[in-house]
Amino acid sequence: MQQDGSLKELHPPTGGDFGGTAVDNKFKGLLTRIFGADILYKFKQKYMREYFEIMADFELKKKVFDGTGTIVMKFSVDLLQFYENEVGMSIQECLRQSNFVDQIEFKKGKIVIAEEIVVGLFEEPVDKIIQTTQDLLNKVDNIDQIVTVGGFSQSPYLQSQLKIHFGNILYMPEDPSLAVLKGAVMFGFNPTSIVSRVCKKTYGIARMMKFKPHHPAKKKRLLDGVEYCDDLFCKHIEIGTPVKVGDEISAKEHEYFPTVVEMKQAVLEVYASNTRNPQFIDDEGCELVGLIKIDLDTKGDIWSKVLVKMIFGGTELKVKVTDVKNNTVQIAAVDFLG
Repeated sequence: MQQDGSLKELHPPTGGDFGGTAVDNKFKGLLTRIFGADILYKFKQKYMREYFEIMADFELKKKVFDGTGTIVMKFSVDLLQFYENEVGMSIQECLRQSNFVDQIEFKKGKIVIAEEIVVGLFEEPVDKIIQTTQDLLNKVDNIDQIVTVGGFSQSPYLQSQLKIHFGNILYMPEDPSLAVLKGAVMFGFNPTSIVSRVCKKTYGIARMMKFKPHHPAKKKRLLDGVEYCDDLFCKHIEIGTPVKVGDEISAKEHEYFPTVVEMKQAVLEVYASNTRNPQFIDDEGCELVGLIKIDLDTKGDIWSKVLVKMIFGGTELKVKVTDVKNNTVQIAAVDFLG
C-alpha cells in the first residue's frame, strides 16, 4: 500500500483450478468411483434435484471439515435404489468387494466417509494453494501479510494447513466471502485505487512487413506484387512490466502502415502471449484477445502512417489509434473481464 492509501501491484495475478470447486470435483470423482460413471449420469438425468441436494449437503460438510474425523451427510436413497435396480445387487454388497470397504458406509439415508478419504479430497487443491503462495513469497520481497479471501478460505482444514506453512503472516478477515464483494464495490467507486499493475502477459498486434531472408517461407504473402511476411507479433509491452494505470504519456507508440494503396478500413488484431518475445501470433502460448476496426483514408499514399499505443486500465486495455495523415484519433478497448 502506498502512503496515500492506493495500491501498487508487485506481481502479475496468478492462480489456477484449486479453489473450493476443485474439492467439489474430487467428490464427484469419488461418487463416480463408487457408483460408476454411467449410473451416476443416468441418475443425474432422472433425479436432477436429488443429485444437487447431494452436492449441497457436501458443500455444508466441506465448510466445517477440519481434517479430523469422519463426515456424515444425508444421501439420496433414490440413488441407492437406482444403483441396485441397474446392477442387481446393493451398493453395500459391492462396497464389501471394493477398495472402499471400511472407508465408506451407507446407512439410514446417510453416507459415512472415513477421514482418510475426505482428506484426500482436499489434499491436491490445498497443496497447490500452498505451493503457489510459497512460489510468490520466493519471488516477491518484503511480504508482511497474507490475506485469505473467498468462500474456500473459510475451510478449517485449509486454514490449519496455511497456518502450519505460513504462521504469523497469515490474516483471515471475519467474512472472507464478503471481503471479495466489498473489494469489487470499492474498486467500482474508485478505479484509481490501484495505481500500478504488472502485466500478466505480453501484449501486441498482428502485423505484416516486407519479407526478409530469415522469415519462414510459409509466412510469405504476395500483395500488389510485393512479398510480405504475415502473422508477425508486434510487441507493445512485455510480461512482467510494471505499468501505471491509465498512463497514456508513458505508453510506447508504434508505427503501422497500410499494406495496399487504397485502404478505407483496417482491423487490428490484439494478441496476448505467455512468453516474453513471441515472434508470430500462432506461436505456442499466443491468443487473440480483441479485434479493433479502424477507419482510414490513405488518399492513395502507401506511407500513410498510423500510430498505435496501448494504455492499461484497471480491467481493460485501451488502444489509441492516430491516423497521422488525416489527424484523427480513435480509441477502443479490450475488456479483460469479458
